[in-house]
Amino acid sequence: MYSFSYWKNYLERKGVSFSEEPFIPFMILWMSYNSFYNKLDNRCGDRRKACKIGEDEKAIEIFERRKNNFLNDFKNIAQNSDVRLCVINMQNRNRNVYFDNNHCDIKDFLSAVYQVRCNLFHGDKTPYWDADVRLVSWAYNSLYALLHEYKPDLF
Repeated sequence: MYSFSYWKNYLERKGVSFSEEPFIPFMILWMSYNSFYNKLDNRCGDRRKACKIGEDEKAIEIFERRKNNFLNDFKNIAQNSDVRLCVINMQNRNRNVYFDNNHCDIKDFLSAVYQVRCNLFHGDKTPYWDADVRLVSWAYNSLYALLHEYKPDLF
């Protein structure tokens, strides 16, 4: 299993600061999360596996306590840029992922974070556009907060 803390320590020894930008921390967090969720169910696709913890009572309880913060932070990104209250699905724009007052359960949240991951890993997020930096930062900070409490051994 990938351990977020091992990768973080390794990269910091190499001079990569996690406090300066969200892209590498999010990638490392996702690697750790990916390793974890692949052990839960390897019979389905990545999006479904990434959202699988949304069926767990502990994860739902943690999310419900933090939901307003996650949602407000996401809304602030939309208000301060031309980002909509959704994450664009670059493969199929008819299947954008919404995280707003009408789409705000844990699976909506995990789907939005997963879509940020897809857009970043497949080349549509850049550190040269402030809205991308804020969106990846939101995905990192929100997923980190949820996972740190839900699955502390990742850290």
